[in-house]
Amino acid sequence: MSFRSVVGLILLAAGIVLLVHPNISMRSKKGDLQVGSARAIIETRRIVSVPKTASWIVIGCGAVLIVLGSRRS
Repeated sequence: MSFRSVVGLILLAAGIVLLVHPNISMRSKKGDLQVGSARAIIETRRIVSVPKTASWIVIGCGAVLIVLGSRRS
């Protein structure tokens, strides 16, 4: 299996995962709050939505790499 085929499989799998679960949660800020003897950790999360067209483009690129990787030069 060539390097192109492996990268193509990874892109294909990533595209399918993005189609099924298009929202990605990322941590944007983390802070500590000290009130007397108590301490609280504050974490802010950001949700990024990936459009379906981008997922289809990733799947298409993965498929092209798999086809190109299976060809013998």
